[in-house]
This record gives sequence, structure tokens and C-alpha cells, in this order.
Amino acid sequence: MKISIVDNINQCEKLWNQFSTNTRVWDLWKTNFALYNPEDHVLHFIFLESENESGLLPLWYDKHYKKYYFFGGNYPENRNLWIPPKFFPDLWENLPEPTALIDITDESFQAITNSLPEYKDLFIEKDFSYSLDLTIFNGDINEYLKTFSRKHRKNLLYDIRKLLSLGYGVRWENNNDKSEKLIELNKERFLEESDFNDNEVLKDFNAFTKLFSEDGILKTSIVELSDEIIGVEMGFFHEDTYYLLNGGFNPTHKNIGKWMILEHIKKALELGAIKMDFLVGDSSGWKKLWNLSETPVYTLRKGDPSCD
Repeated sequence: MKISIVDNINQCEKLWNQFSTNTRVWDLWKTNFALYNPEDHVLHFIFLESENESGLLPLWYDKHYKKYYFFGGNYPENRNLWIPPKFFPDLWENLPEPTALIDITDESFQAITNSLPEYKDLFIEKDFSYSLDLTIFNGDINEYLKTFSRKHRKNLLYDIRKLLSLGYGVRWENNNDKSEKLIELNKERFLEESDFNDNEVLKDFNAFTKLFSEDGILKTSIVELSDEIIGVEMGFFHEDTYYLLNGGFNPTHKNIGKWMILEHIKKALELGAIKMDFLVGDSSGWKKLWNLSETPVYTLRKGDPSCD
């Protein structure tokens, strides 16, 4: 087994494109590269090769958090380990400390732990990724609403009709011009629990929403009342998958959050998406109200007991 550390950006890009499927937006080099700053990050791509096989674990050292993460940091999700399972013991032995690898896919977890069950306890930290299979609704939002109980569906539609009768409206933009307003409203809604209280999260969010805007895949819904912006929610559409990203709204206006979510589901159906990705995590429990599927994701840590 030969193991080498690659820190040249051009060589790293070449290796990335050799191993990545480049199917999901998080698999793309340009998505992760948009979050890279050589002043903040030190490249540390671990390349493993034997006579017949090779593997790659793309990392960077984050100078702010003082630990190693996947290249791209923690905003990209559902990370695959690009190694044959039999390489894992050598990878683990050569993993630098402290390392925190967040949101590893269930596919990678199963491949490694089925082959090497003695390493299963390294992956005890688990979360869930939430998604919606849109193929069963035939592009019809009413078919999706039928998955709700009669009472839930009736109350949801009543709340939205009430908003419309009061003069609220929704319009769409395909850019990130409302990013600052989204962040402002998110902080207003979630206070100290807002992700955007972390300057690193804020910086990452602005970087890739700018990229998605330039690529023409960003979808921004804006709820207004008498020309006042009450809510902003962003999603994006890539390769048949619609991703619901983040949003915020004025908490003194009731039912805006659920309306924006429903509008993005409608948008995903209109665009012909086959899947809607609601991303990882559900600390407040709202995702469980939308009849989503759960898929486990895992965290692998070495020399790092802290949470991220």
C-alpha cells in the first residue's frame, strides 16, 4: 500500500474528478472549491494505491476550527468515502488528528462495516438526511397533499387561503439578491439558534448561493405583504433533484414558513424533479410534519470528541 498526501490545488482537482461521480451538486468540484480559501484552508488529500486499486479521501485543514474536514467543509452533505473497504484500516491509521468527517452516506457506512465489522463503533454518531420521492405524485401537488391526514390537509390549505385573502403574495427570483434579507429574517425567526450566527456558516452560504445564482439553478421565493418582504426561502435544482436550502420569515406573521415550504415543493414538481432533498438534520422537528423519508448519515472522528 502506497499512501501520499497531495496539497497542490491542480493535482487535487484532477484526483477529485477521477473519483467523484459528479452527479449530485455536493459531488461537484466547483461547489466545494467555491468554499475554499487558501488563507483559511490547507489541502490534505490522502491518496491510497495498491497494485490494482486506488482510493482518495479529500480533506482540508481548517485554520479557524483547527481540525481536518472533508474538502468543502461541512455544508456539502452525504459524503461518500472514495476507497475500497479493505483500504479503511490503512486510511484510519494515517488519518490526521483531529479529524471530523460529517454526514458520511449510509452506502459508505454499510460498505465498510459489512466488510470490517470491527470498525462499526467508530461510526456511532448518527443523523438523518430527509428527502421526498416526487415520482409518485405525477407532477400534481394535490397528489402529495393526499399523503397528509384529512385534518392536516384541511388545516394547511385553510391557512394558505387565509394568507391569500389578507393580501400576502409569493414571487420568484432566480438569483441570490435576497441573501441578506434571508439571513436577516432567519436570525429574526431563530434568534440565537440561527445557523447564521456562525460567521463561517455565513461565509459558506454566501459563497455557494453566489455560485448557484451564476449557474442559474438558484430558486428564491419571496413572500410579501404591501411591498414589505415577510419571508425568503432558497432552493436550487440540479440534475433532477431539487434541494431546499434555507429560509427565514418575520415570526409575527403566522404560517409563512409552511407556505414557503409548500411553494418550493410545487416548484420542484413544476420543474420535473424526481427527488426533493430537505438536507440533513431536524433539530426542531418540522421535517417530520412533511411525510419525508429518512436516510441515516454518520460522523467519523479521530482525536476530536467535540460536536460540530
